[in-house]
Amino acid sequence: MNSTVLRRAVSMLLMAFLVLWVFTPADAQVSAMKDLDAFIEKAMQDWQVPGLAVALVKDDRVVHLRGYGVRELGKTEAVDENTIFPIGSASKAFTSTAVGLLVQDGKLSWDDRVIDHLPGFQLYDPWVTREITVRDLLANRGGLSGLSEFLWYATDHSRDEVVRRLRYVRPDSSFRSQYAYRNVMFLTAGQVAAAVTGTSWDAVLRERIFTPLGMSRSSTSVRDIQGRENVTTPHMIIDGKLTPVPFRNIDNIGPAGSVNASITDMARWLRFHLGAGVLDGRRIANAAVIRETHTPHTPIPLSEEFEAAFPSGRRLDYCLAWVRIDALGDWYVYHNGQIDGIYAVISFIPEKQVGVVVLTNLENHKLSDVVFRRAIDVLLDRTPQDWNAVYLANKKKQDARSEEARRAMEASRIQGTAPSHPLAAYAGTYENEMYGRVTVSLEGDRLVLRLSSHLIGDMSPWQYDTFRATLRDRVAEARLGPTFVTFAADTKGTVSSVNLSDALTFARVPEPKPGATK
Repeated sequence: MNSTVLRRAVSMLLMAFLVLWVFTPADAQVSAMKDLDAFIEKAMQDWQVPGLAVALVKDDRVVHLRGYGVRELGKTEAVDENTIFPIGSASKAFTSTAVGLLVQDGKLSWDDRVIDHLPGFQLYDPWVTREITVRDLLANRGGLSGLSEFLWYATDHSRDEVVRRLRYVRPDSSFRSQYAYRNVMFLTAGQVAAAVTGTSWDAVLRERIFTPLGMSRSSTSVRDIQGRENVTTPHMIIDGKLTPVPFRNIDNIGPAGSVNASITDMARWLRFHLGAGVLDGRRIANAAVIRETHTPHTPIPLSEEFEAAFPSGRRLDYCLAWVRIDALGDWYVYHNGQIDGIYAVISFIPEKQVGVVVLTNLENHKLSDVVFRRAIDVLLDRTPQDWNAVYLANKKKQDARSEEARRAMEASRIQGTAPSHPLAAYAGTYENEMYGRVTVSLEGDRLVLRLSSHLIGDMSPWQYDTFRATLRDRVAEARLGPTFVTFAADTKGTVSSVNLSDALTFARVPEPKPGATK
């Protein structure tokens, strides 16, 4: 080898060494996170999301923690790592973990019967009342009808009253036979925790989770964040326009969905679960307790909706307030959360010690899932798939189906009909054993439906004795969709009952006779 060739070879070797020395794994990680930042900022525009916060954890280390966008559309205050977001149903895992800590203390067992701690608890079926356990509450297998959801959303019922009224909810399926996602079951679990400790679910979370984990900006009610600095504003698409909306107080279903937290706090919560109960070298929960909450309990049937929500998913099980998903060989522990104006996702792979939290201030989108899937690819050093394109394509299909259903509803309307009675004949008080009382009143030339102090609907004739009620609460209207109110008469022709959206029937409460004592 001549000297020129030798010098060139040595130079190439030195250059290769220099490249290896300069371009370290840390630099590669920085580059990957910059790419992720650019991806998120572009995807936020695609989904019209005003603000987002994300945390990535790998091997018990927070490798990325950042806010994007603004807290409220039209304002300049930026989302950062301390901005408080509601997390919706991602709160459920706080309830199951709190119950697990009480199991750890020996104050109850996963398989304790609910009636052993809530003596007044009652379901429609006496046998189920006697047999349902705390584990059943957290595993979504109680068989309860979805009508139970009417009990809490924007109603005036307290937590105790919602639980009391479960005795009137007919089952949808036999006990423990299939998956049935019901928020009221998690509320009941929270009430069990309150009964066992003699405090409240809120106090249990503060004392056993928020304080030990150092989650200093976390709380259990929108009342707790009123007046606090650096709080996001929820947003929804209302009448086709991105709109800031007020917080809704959902304290009456709190254990199922009312936790608020910053992304910094949620990163600590994620590390705690990836660490099987250990955070910053301190054991806060027994590993067996945490792993029990991650263990599959109830199979969830695969469906078109699931496949759209989790492309590449092959198996789905509900655990104890978590979902376990098999997607291309990776076993994710996952839960999302959505309530008026927000959407959150937390997911992790215990076997690979990676996880992601995404918080956003807009409802009804899939950006949180897009970011979580992309972030997992980054954490596992995989070539990222174009998850944004996948989810946008699914959204386009879902939007088309929704529009088709809307048009079909409009087309099914029978034109040229009129109510069979004068409007005043429909006014009155109506009662449903499960829900309680509603009123219909004649105000001017229009009927008004009052479902609660929060849900008031202006009624207009739809067809025959069916009216369409448009809720004055535009957020509830956007979330619940159209409410159809159908009246029925008895054999004397007197209006005797009303049905809401083919779901709940209310019997008319007789008017007191003149001079009668109420």
